[in-house]
Amino acid sequence: AAIFKLAEDKKVSLEKAWALISQNPADALGLADRGRLCEGMRADVILVDAARTKTTDITATIAHGKIACLKDHRLFTSDVISPQYGTIGV
Repeated sequence: AAIFKLAEDKKVSLEKAWALISQNPADALGLADRGRLCEGMRADVILVDAARTKTTDITATIAHGKIACLKDHRLFTSDVISPQYGTIGV
């Protein structure tokens, strides 16, 4: 919640705040295969609706390549991301 507060208070962008709990710890621990959202990297992902006024409005959580939590399936369309049998297809 602290990273969302930093972003909401305009202290830093959400991307920079998120690095505090993803990229920075991975780098500090020498975990080269995580901490960034890039091809070939391990990642769990949360999706936040950028159009909402509160950044804490989490739309979906993806863990181990599968949708773990989905707030509203209508938010996903074939031209963005579509849930397919529990895995993510782009």
